Amino acid sequence: MDLFETLLIPLSNRDILKPDNTLANSLRLSSFFSSKLYFIIPAAESPEIETKLAQTKWAHYSTFIHKSSGNFSQDILNIIEKVNHPLVFLGTNEVSFLQENNHLTWEEEIIQNIQLPIIICPVTLNLSKKPFESLLVPMSGETRMNTALQLAIRIADQMKMPIDLMHVTTRSGVCTDSSLVGHLSDHFYHEYPRLIDQLISKGSPFSSLRERRLIREFWHSCGDKAGEILKHTLIKKTALLVLEWKGIFLRGHAFVVKSILATCNHPILLVRESCQEDASLLKVSKNFSAS
Repeated sequence: MDLFETLLIPLSNRDILKPDNTLANSLRLSSFFSSKLYFIIPAAESPEIETKLAQTKWAHYSTFIHKSSGNFSQDILNIIEKVNHPLVFLGTNEVSFLQENNHLTWEEEIIQNIQLPIIICPVTLNLSKKPFESLLVPMSGETRMNTALQLAIRIADQMKMPIDLMHVTTRSGVCTDSSLVGHLSDHFYHEYPRLIDQLISKGSPFSSLRERRLIREFWHSCGDKAGEILKHTLIKKTALLVLEWKGIFLRGHAFVVKSILATCNHPILLVRESCQEDASLLKVSKNFSAS
């Protein structure tokens, strides 16, 4: 069974009238995941794009077209009932995710309303045939199930690629050493491997030891969360950033996620946090995620 059997791709008039990398990138992702393509397009433009797809190499892929009612979020919810293991793909173009207002763009509405994993890729980015070669998963430091880590392990296992984990400690003042053991006591250093193993086992309780061996590195840095995550995407330029988030995109929420979406020039996979009431903070030294 394929990990993502269907790639759902909502297209606006912008994508049709002024083609960008969205179509090409969705084709490469479809080939990479062996997924069927399911385009969601404005009904008024459907004859034009259907003709275009029939005349190009898209015709060689399993392609479906859904004529949009004008509400992409509702269209996706309707389609979910008809397809297996879907993944939503969004190509973003000059969207200010940091603009704080009460009116969401259609891309933001999809992110807000759809429970599925969503892969977001700037239209300025031209993905290669192998869109990414590793996965980067920021960890919150909580000892609970982490949906981003679980999905990353499944992708890494199927695609035979490594996973890198990271955690950002936000502190006041200047942190001159952002290495894994910077500013840590000898006691903390000896406890660290066990605590990281605990974090991973709690984050992905259903993964096997073989699957966890796909985790290659763990980075612990100090500073602004969004800034440190973006810094590591520049280090790991061929990585897919897998972000877990709470699913609230309205004004005053998800500032870190919005900051990353607004500035990151890499593909990002957004995964909703699972609802669990027993989440507790992993204690490392005084506080692993101290602010």
